[in-house]
Amino acid sequence: MNAGRSLGRPRQVVLSGSLCLILLVGCVRCTAAEAQALAPAPAPHAAAVEATFTLTQMIDLALARNRDLHMAADVTDHYQQLRAEARAEYFPKIGNFSEVSHITDRQGIVLPAGVFGTPPATGAIPAESIRVDQGASTTYFASTQIKQPLSQLFAIRQANRMAESDVATSRQKEQETRLEVANTVRSLFYETLVSAKNLEAVEAQLAALKEAEHEAIAATALGSTLRSDTLEVEVDQAKALTAVAQARANLHASQLKLCDTAGIALDTRLALLPPDPPPSGFTGFPSREEALQLALAQEPRVLIAEEAVTRARAAVKGAELAYVPGISAQAHESYQSGIAFFEHNYGVFSGQVTVDLFDGGTRNAKIRDAKALLAQAETALAAQRESTRIAVEVTYDQVDEAMADLEAKQMMVKAQQENERLAVASFDNGELLPSKRDTATAARTTAEAALLESTLNLALARSQIQRVLGEIPR
Repeated sequence: MNAGRSLGRPRQVVLSGSLCLILLVGCVRCTAAEAQALAPAPAPHAAAVEATFTLTQMIDLALARNRDLHMAADVTDHYQQLRAEARAEYFPKIGNFSEVSHITDRQGIVLPAGVFGTPPATGAIPAESIRVDQGASTTYFASTQIKQPLSQLFAIRQANRMAESDVATSRQKEQETRLEVANTVRSLFYETLVSAKNLEAVEAQLAALKEAEHEAIAATALGSTLRSDTLEVEVDQAKALTAVAQARANLHASQLKLCDTAGIALDTRLALLPPDPPPSGFTGFPSREEALQLALAQEPRVLIAEEAVTRARAAVKGAELAYVPGISAQAHESYQSGIAFFEHNYGVFSGQVTVDLFDGGTRNAKIRDAKALLAQAETALAAQRESTRIAVEVTYDQVDEAMADLEAKQMMVKAQQENERLAVASFDNGELLPSKRDTATAARTTAEAALLESTLNLALARSQIQRVLGEIPR
């Protein structure tokens, strides 16, 4: 195969039971087999499903089905509910207390005879002692109360700021997880392609060694070579068999990791369509200085560190507000039946002031602790900003390095393709043994595998720039 042919048609990699690389001409589309692949894992006896994916489709699938992303979304929802709980503290609290009681004995008032006098016309009033019971044996009481915090609203505001910071942090962590998943899928996608190409290369080397073994055996029988030459070829063949087994294991491991990250059945046979070669250099990217400013404004880890500082500052203010007396206003409307000396309906309006006169230094300790955490958060923010600066510089250097390596590997592939062409021509003219021709083919395949790996390194270096800029690579 010449260079023009290898670049003229799209290729796809099929990871089947034999784990071989198959070339396929066609457009990219999701088929019914993909839908079946996305279904729950089949029973152990069911046949594996084959599905075709591009890199973009695999990334989108992972962003929709990855378990880590689902858990990150659940964490965000958790903090949103805590924020709603903190906001509810602004509003007055309304409650009701109701009670029904029955007592066996009631307290009474005894009016002795003649307590109101003894007129001559009527005699003693009352004529004899009288007992007057107070209330009823069964009483009913209900009270509805409303209480509004006043000075506590300052501390509630700081608690709400902390809750808002927690929500923002969880969202940034969710975005960070999204970036990590996308980068992992991209890496595993290329890793699978490279593993398949490496398998093809070692299988070609094994085929060449088998042909060389047949030639050595024939030459030994004719007496033109020694038996030691045949043994040397057999040793190389044994090493090649080990390399083939290792390449198959690596390919299978890459497939399993990719399926797990994308959230599809592990026994799915993937047909991966290689993406277009990445653009050269820094096409589509800002300059280093612009990238640094964008990274400091958009990179999730920087934003997470900034939210940690915001939260710590709110915690310091909240701790200092513990010295403010607690002032609340409340009112309640009550109803009773059967209780002596009380109206059936009555209201009470009151204000409350609570002050901690002595707490053994608890409030001071909390303030010092909050300030220590603030200092820690500010230091972590400065460190993260420096790490981001380093990451921008390193990733831009990695793109330069990957570009130089890619150019070298492209030259190597062209040289091996020409060497294979000459070997095939010599074999056709009867000037070269089949093993030499197969060895040239194996060298060309190995060079192509190295080129594909170099392309992977460039694509990953470019995606790392998107990662530090807070963008999802596609």
